[in-house]
Amino acid sequence: MAEWLFDDDLLLTELGAALREDVPQPMVSAAKDAYTWRTIDAELAVLSADSADDLEAVGARGGGSTAVRALSFEAPSLTIEVDIGPEGLLGQFVPPQSGTVQLRTRTRLLATVPVDDLGRFSVLSGPLAPFRLYCETSTGIRVLTDWVSV
Repeated sequence: MAEWLFDDDLLLTELGAALREDVPQPMVSAAKDAYTWRTIDAELAVLSADSADDLEAVGARGGGSTAVRALSFEAPSLTIEVDIGPEGLLGQFVPPQSGTVQLRTRTRLLATVPVDDLGRFSVLSGPLAPFRLYCETSTGIRVLTDWVSV
């Protein structure tokens, strides 16, 4: 019979050794690939309006760090309107409904925030890196926006 069954110290040593082993690279790749599929059934929301484009079209320069950038994303079942300002992001679902919004960069999830019954949400610190929003309504609609560079 295995000695570690009766010796707690030996058991902890064996468990520690097992946990220190590196995960095989094929297993890491498979896990990452599986994680990518978690949003496969989300509708894609395309950027339909960007106030930064409007300013460039008329030859105006950006208003600096105090300017608010207005974005609108459209999916078949939901529109997401977002204002990006110095204090972060303010947004709204159209038509209004509750749910959650996740702010994601290419490498990590920055925030998950609730959406109230009027469809409003806010993220107090905006990203400095390219980001996208993953939105889920209380009725089960899931939408993933285009990437946005700030």
